Amino acid sequence: MLIIAVEGENDRGVVGTFLNKLGMYADILLMRGNRPTKIANKIIAKAEKHINKDAKIEKIIVLKDLHGYKEKIIEEHLKTIEQKSTTTSKIS
Repeated sequence: MLIIAVEGENDRGVVGTFLNKLGMYADILLMRGNRPTKIANKIIAKAEKHINKDAKIEKIIVLKDLHGYKEKIIEEHLKTIEQKSTTTSKIS
């Protein structure tokens, strides 16, 4: 199972189109705003639904624009998502 977090509806459409052309499926989640904790919670909730069905989460991908933010800020957001996801959930 693949989980992909994107910023908006247009991003969801583009990623969905690529996945269709590749014959792949992923749960595509929308990030609303620039709050890493919120998307981490969405990822955890989605992952837990699959874990309860004995499905293996192979990858979680977060696609995030920089929007003028320094790379260090984005890295901190991604670390927050990773830490919250791995400490709160049983993602394998």
